[in-house]
Amino acid sequence: MTQSSEPDGPTRIARVEHLSVLQKSDRLIMTQVNGSNRGREFRVLSLQEALIGRGENVQIQLDEPGVSRFHAKISYARSEPTIEDLGSTNGVFVNRKRISHSRLMDGDTLQICSSEFKVQLVQNDSNLKVSAVDPQHMDKLTNKLRTVSRESDQPRKSLLNGTLASINLASLLQILHINGTSGTLVVKNPTIEGEVVMEAGQAVHARLGPFEGKKAFFRLMAIVEGDFDFFSPSRKPIPTSLTQSLQELLMEALVEQDEIPVYLADLPPAGESLCMNTQVAVFLHKFPSSVFEVLRAVSKFRTVPEIMEHVNIPDLQVCRILLLLLREQVLVPGESEAPQDLQTGEHLACKIDTLRLADGVEDV
Repeated sequence: MTQSSEPDGPTRIARVEHLSVLQKSDRLIMTQVNGSNRGREFRVLSLQEALIGRGENVQIQLDEPGVSRFHAKISYARSEPTIEDLGSTNGVFVNRKRISHSRLMDGDTLQICSSEFKVQLVQNDSNLKVSAVDPQHMDKLTNKLRTVSRESDQPRKSLLNGTLASINLASLLQILHINGTSGTLVVKNPTIEGEVVMEAGQAVHARLGPFEGKKAFFRLMAIVEGDFDFFSPSRKPIPTSLTQSLQELLMEALVEQDEIPVYLADLPPAGESLCMNTQVAVFLHKFPSSVFEVLRAVSKFRTVPEIMEHVNIPDLQVCRILLLLLREQVLVPGESEAPQDLQTGEHLACKIDTLRLADGVEDV
């Protein structure tokens, strides 16, 4: 597919100012409480669309005669999950009332034929838990930390070392947190090397290759093979790229690992290019700066994997931004004959105002 440099019809103005609200929307969990498959649980994430029906290409399949092939659809309007009847014969019921379109709220009952679901809205999925630290492992490493610290006269010494096969990074960081330890945790394998800087038991900086901050921290948490060394004291001066508590960072890392495959499945495949839609006008001064960074990466690198490798924004956030820009038709799959450089001002119908990009716009 090639995007023509000349718009065929009227220009539409894209409005994604609600992006920051949508990113913070609750996850929808539906637990089946009645019907032939009682006990099943389904999750719908912001920006996802989940089809309900008897057909094969649906996310929530209900195998009973009264259910239409494509019976209903759950999606997000702004930050609110909604359900829509897709013209089914036997209808959709929310809290015992037949609806054509309805917002779903925490505690609602959703019924389609004999299948009944309890609706729950959560910020952090209750199924996701940061792994607990094994007490024996914690005692062993704590004693080693204290012993080596007392014996060390060197200005910088490895207090702990080992392999990620013996302890995962989340558990190791929790041990350092519990002990209020300061230092630099270096993680490496044959292909990568990164570090997390701890100050009084809190993670204050992360680096992995060209990335720093949350993106580096989240990618480090996904590494399962390699070696680690914990050095003390930390390298000076200590940069600060992480401001949340360690538990918040670990939970966000867990959510990212859980949700990225879901969003990647809805994005174009790795080898397919993305381009700006010349029939949609975008005013970047109204966008969060993270959206601007992703659009600038799209103009240079085009494919989803390359875009993710060239912005210092957490991977899950990049996926969400790309998916929303595709849904709003700011981006389309394919190649474009239009100029792509976002730094040169205005190109055709893509009206770019980089000079007025607001510094105070809330990021996602």
